[in-house]
Amino acid sequence: MVNQPFAFGSFTPKQTTKTIRQFILNDYMKIDVYPEGQRLDTEPKLEGTSKPSKAQGIIYGFMCGLFGGSFILNQTPHGAYAKEIIDSGHRTRYLRAFISGDFREFYTGKFFREFDQEFQTAFLEISINIVEYCDLTPEEIAFIFQMVNKTTDVNHQEMLNSYNCIPVAKHIRETAR
Repeated sequence: MVNQPFAFGSFTPKQTTKTIRQFILNDYMKIDVYPEGQRLDTEPKLEGTSKPSKAQGIIYGFMCGLFGGSFILNQTPHGAYAKEIIDSGHRTRYLRAFISGDFREFYTGKFFREFDQEFQTAFLEISINIVEYCDLTPEEIAFIFQMVNKTTDVNHQEMLNSYNCIPVAKHIRETAR
């Protein structure tokens, strides 16, 4: 018999629904969107390419109503930020970047500010699901990240990054970079 690392029901997340507007205005600045293990944005934001960038694809997904996934956070009562990203870092950063005018929507070529008021309001009122855990250990964060990302295999680098700040993970990341 294999010993399971966590008992059923041992995690008790708080789940809420917020609009993009509420999340960006009230929560974003309190969240470490680049916690130590977070994969950095590596894709350049190219203009005039034949396919959307990852950022543009994510925004288009929101516009189409395709993203029902959760924004998964860990409250960090002893950290520099009130919360940190467990899963949804790219979505979180790209939402703010799009609204801030850092890149254009792919199909129209418009910056957020160039859309009419009706579009802007509708986009900012899209509901997103927020799942918050409290004061998790690096091992618990890794477990949650890996369980959430079971639809595609987590590669070795993502596996390492999911452990966030444990010394061996940090050392390997610093050596590889």
